[in-house]
Amino acid sequence: MPQLRILQHDFMECLENKGSFEEHIQLNHISPLNRFSIYQNNITQALRKVLELTYPLTWKLIGEDCANGAAYTFIREENAYPKTGNLDEWGENFPAFLERFPPTQPLAYLGDVARLEWLKHLSYGAPDAVPLKASDLKDINSESYSHLIFKLHPSAYLYSSHFPLDQILSVIEGSLESLTLEPRETYALIIRPYQRVNIHWISPAYFSFISLIQKETPLIQILETLQDEEFSLHEFLSFSLQNGLFSNYAFIITK
Repeated sequence: MPQLRILQHDFMECLENKGSFEEHIQLNHISPLNRFSIYQNNITQALRKVLELTYPLTWKLIGEDCANGAAYTFIREENAYPKTGNLDEWGENFPAFLERFPPTQPLAYLGDVARLEWLKHLSYGAPDAVPLKASDLKDINSESYSHLIFKLHPSAYLYSSHFPLDQILSVIEGSLESLTLEPRETYALIIRPYQRVNIHWISPAYFSFISLIQKETPLIQILETLQDEEFSLHEFLSFSLQNGLFSNYAFIITK
């Protein structure tokens, strides 16, 4: 009997049309190819369902038939089968595929909508952490700001788009009937401080500030970098603490 590792390797090779699995299938009145296709179809259906659960707004935007067709094509023609057993890590490349899939190419903003959904998926699966409260910061001496570094909540992600994703999502979700697509950039903060993933549409200044926090830039250095922008640190900290943006802070040690 072949080793399990060999069976798994040969099975995946056959799924990806790189090899054959027939030698491992016991012959009877059903051909080995047909018997294998049963497993292949079951796997394809399961992966299609995973994509639908990860990208529900994409399914709603382009319709079930089109979305299912895109999913089947992505899985089979792109050989986009999972490389690990953790399906939560699978499906990241689907937005890029939608941008080159002929039936969905006319929707120029579809890839960005799907990428936003992928970040919501990652945010939902991120580790839990207790967000900082205002009381956690009350004892910080202002003289320490030059060494202060905020730690973002592990579920926090940033995304920017050249399309008005805020309005597009409002149409998909039904809170806005229609829109005239305009060339307007949008900046999103995706975060799950508690049980629910939230999308906050933020200003370019907030986006820049959070991007620098993400790089563990000291607070005083961030303020110096953004000093020419219309920015209120007090308002930003209020927004951040209300929405669970920080999970911790530290002081950088300089030599």
